Amino acid sequence: MAEFNFVDYFKNIAEKLKEIKHTTARPAFGRVSSVSQMEEFLMNQYKTAETVLLVQDDFTGRFDNSVNLENLLDNRFCVFFILKKVKPNDYDDRQAKVKACKAILHKIFSKLLKDKKEDYNGTNTNGLADLDIGSPVYDTIGPIGDGFQGISVNFTLKETLIDKLVYNADDWES
Repeated sequence: MAEFNFVDYFKNIAEKLKEIKHTTARPAFGRVSSVSQMEEFLMNQYKTAETVLLVQDDFTGRFDNSVNLENLLDNRFCVFFILKKVKPNDYDDRQAKVKACKAILHKIFSKLLKDKKEDYNGTNTNGLADLDIGSPVYDTIGPIGDGFQGISVNFTLKETLIDKLVYNADDWES
């Protein structure tokens, strides 16, 4: 099974999705490690973009053995942000842009589900077979940066670790 490359996958979405249209000449995609870094990015990097897709590139997760110790899972959390430029102090515009971001989320999630199904069928190798389809959570974010509002989204990939957690005495000093 292919490993999911979160950053490349979402960069491809930003390039292909008509509402975002990321290019090197007109950047609309980026990777951030924190909300404060996102604030700086939005103030300086995305002056011409109306819609921006950002991914949080840190590695966060949780081991889970709620089923049993023999079936330990690695729950990897993936976070991304869909943001639109809003008019200052225009609450109706903010609400409309958040609604538009949610419509984009539906398109992104439908692609995630399509690719997960193709991974299961063996017709694609995006690494999304481990996508937990019940895990996505979204929330409003903003205004942030140079007048952006939108939604933050996180979802989980659940990977079985049975083959990766193999104790090898040669790895350890006596």
